[in-house]
Amino acid sequence: MGFVFSRIVGRGGAAAGLALALVTATGWEAGAAPSRADVLALVNAERARAGCPVVAENAALRRAAQRHSTRMARARVLSHTRPENAGPGRRVTREGYRFRRVGENLARGQWHAADVVRAWMRSPKHRASLTNCAFRDAGVGVSRARGGPWWTLLLATRSR
Repeated sequence: MGFVFSRIVGRGGAAAGLALALVTATGWEAGAAPSRADVLALVNAERARAGCPVVAENAALRRAAQRHSTRMARARVLSHTRPENAGPGRRVTREGYRFRRVGENLARGQWHAADVVRAWMRSPKHRASLTNCAFRDAGVGVSRARGGPWWTLLLATRSR
């Protein structure tokens, strides 16, 4: 089984939406490695289908996403705020990204990039975050750990 979460936060910190969905995941395959680049390519393909511009990979968002995936895996908790008690806005700000809007999709248990993006696209809240045309930058994190892989997708727009 796999799990997915989605959250969009405006600059003021208010959550615009939060969703949880339970999805079926594929099994682990020997020698396979979850790919951040593949997830970003598939996210951009879905955005293009929705008429949105592609998002560019951003190093600060990638670091924030990777750190969150690693922390979730260590704590074995899928959450936008736990285990460090900091939401996506605070985490991207710590990495030096000044945002106007930030969205976060989380997932656990999907081994392949196509499976995790498909899971997000099947959930209305996750799809809305992923295909939000206001976002311009993205970062993907993945931790291959027990109960995972643990995925974090951060989508954001810089403040002006």
